[in-house]
Amino acid sequence: MPVSGGTPTRLQTNAAPGSPLVTDGLNLYYVSSAGTAIIQRPLSGKAWVVFASEPASSLVLGAGYLYWTNGAAGTVKKRALTGGPVITIASGQSSPKGIALNADQVFWGVKNGLLSAPR
Repeated sequence: MPVSGGTPTRLQTNAAPGSPLVTDGLNLYYVSSAGTAIIQRPLSGKAWVVFASEPASSLVLGAGYLYWTNGAAGTVKKRALTGGPVITIASGQSSPKGIALNADQVFWGVKNGLLSAPR
């Protein structure tokens, strides 16, 4: 779409309203419309797949991984973009939301502050 505006292109219809959304340049990652899974949709137009079978409150990409918080479950997790197991970074968190990275740490917000852990 040109900078001056125009008609947007619909990419998917199965995204939750206000879904967190990130891209690695090859794929788009977002939460399903049912709110029960993280979806990976190739930007090439290929069919979408379930990346992780759980909801996410926030998403961030870094160093070949997708990281997310799950506010309902109280968890912070990651999974390699190439696949493999889902890895729990933290559990028992108080409604974690928001997520950010630096070279060594993952950061997230909880009801009473900000927390971090090694990536």
